[in-house]
Amino acid sequence: MATSASSGYWCSAGGHSAGQVVSWTGALASRRALRGINIHWSYAPAEVKVLVSADGGNFEEAAGWRTNVRTEPSFEQAVMFAEVVSAKAVTILMRGPKAWGFFGIASATAISGPYPFMLVSGQAAVQEQCVVAKSHGVALQPCLDAIVAGDGSEVLTFSEGGQLQLVSGQCLAVVGGLLSVEDCQGQSVWSLTADGQVKHGNTCLSAASNTELAAVDCALAVAEGADKFFEVAVASHDSTATLAVRSVGALMQAAVKRQRQLLDAIHTSLPKLDKCSLGGLGVVRNITLPSSFLLSQHHLSLAGGEDEVMQAVRKISGHFGIGHGELAKLLLASSEALAAVSAKLS
Repeated sequence: MATSASSGYWCSAGGHSAGQVVSWTGALASRRALRGINIHWSYAPAEVKVLVSADGGNFEEAAGWRTNVRTEPSFEQAVMFAEVVSAKAVTILMRGPKAWGFFGIASATAISGPYPFMLVSGQAAVQEQCVVAKSHGVALQPCLDAIVAGDGSEVLTFSEGGQLQLVSGQCLAVVGGLLSVEDCQGQSVWSLTADGQVKHGNTCLSAASNTELAAVDCALAVAEGADKFFEVAVASHDSTATLAVRSVGALMQAAVKRQRQLLDAIHTSLPKLDKCSLGGLGVVRNITLPSSFLLSQHHLSLAGGEDEVMQAVRKISGHFGIGHGELAKLLLASSEALAAVSAKLS
């Protein structure tokens, strides 16, 4: 089925009403066992649902309606199914046109085989909340913060026995009615239903708040509207990448420390320049500041409105080395100090 990425894309007619459902169907060359579908949106809808057909004619639900919280028109979205399905055709249902007024798909690719994923809460929040499991417990955390931490605590996978396994090799368990992280042997078997429930028997994961996660009776989770979670397929956790970033962060911290020492030395020396005889220093009268130092307050603004990529860059730099804003302020202070030296020598 996978349509190949190209300069073109499938596009709906546009002018859709709020409740109108638009469909796109892709056919596979032969029947395959699928775990999900990766959609590269050119123009995303507000909501998406996926149907599959084993014979190419009769379709059934593989993933229920889910809301797209991202605001940009183009991005990739992995829609994972509750279980492996046999499919010869896949239909993507779309509804809820956004500002652009129509729907567009650049490519759609089948996902098969074991896969790592993040488990994202369906609760409304300023930032998407992910299930994060560490040795000391399980909670919800903003997905971006969990990713930036670099320890893989947000990455889960279903083992062959149906346990929810962490990158540490431990599993998500319910012990005495409470969620915990335990050795996998004999631990809870979980399933993800088509409507987004993560179930262990009649017990469901429940997003009690934007930080708390609980295992409660499914009827209670439904009544509280806290029972919906969605899989987001991700790459396998690579600890070597984290080590590389930590190394760069250490170098950045050392460079910043050295720059502050130099800046302090300039500030200490500035008053002395008034007493110096500069007749023989004509060669240093014209200081040209490197373009990298010519930073304006506009470029250093820490105000909101930046995209997800810049948010991630700022968080990574702050977590592993020096904060993006702090570094920018240091460079600006260095620029101003050099300008002061240049003014005294002119």
